[in-house]
Amino acid sequence: MAEPGNKLFQKVPSSRQEESFLETVVLPESNIAFFDHFVSIEIPNLVRESPTGGIFLDFGCGNGSMLSIICDSLRNHGLNKRLQIMGYDPNLPKIDEDSRVGRKKKIYEISYTDSLPERADIIVANFSLHHADSIKEELEKVANLGATFVTIAEYDFSKLRALPEDQAVEEFKRGFQASEAGLTDYEDFRRQAMRSGRSVDEAWRDCYLFHQKYSKEDFSQALESAGYSPMRIVLPSGRQDKYKFILTAKKK
Repeated sequence: MAEPGNKLFQKVPSSRQEESFLETVVLPESNIAFFDHFVSIEIPNLVRESPTGGIFLDFGCGNGSMLSIICDSLRNHGLNKRLQIMGYDPNLPKIDEDSRVGRKKKIYEISYTDSLPERADIIVANFSLHHADSIKEELEKVANLGATFVTIAEYDFSKLRALPEDQAVEEFKRGFQASEAGLTDYEDFRRQAMRSGRSVDEAWRDCYLFHQKYSKEDFSQALESAGYSPMRIVLPSGRQDKYKFILTAKKK
């Protein structure tokens, strides 16, 4: 386990450890603790640790809403001027330019692209990698950019696989619909089900099966395979976020 003095992160009291990771932090029970830690602690500390700043890449940025919030946090910490900030999403041509939040605000110099840049120094993947058919292949793409640090915020519903499927879907539904992001994600499955004449219950089942593909151990192993050493995992305590985690790794 990492020593409590690890300067990369603000220490958060932990009552639970996972042997497969270098350091585990369990956040206090709060609906905002997970989001606050990701935006206000984890990311600014990574930028401070990066000696030259460089290119900050949001991998799978969507319309840039999270990237805009991250920029707010970096500016509040006086770190935004050290960085060239980029948002990458292969589906970017389908995203209306006026909806790209960071560009719409015209506060930040954010570059958007639907093709990967040649390099990046810090990469953040915020609930985007679970859409990949292969996280190993996606993280190999990340590794090819040469980033020193990679931070992943993701879901882990893998423990629900041990339950009968109907029970697992209900537990998934209770947690997933507690957040606006979860409901937005579910809406895609509901529309697909409605178009094919299927029920809302079947839409929730589809949504569950899609989101239980990967565990945090899968992400850790894929990072290792791509040449990164997991440094720290952050786990929430509140029910709303209990199936989420933040995993940070450093290039070997």
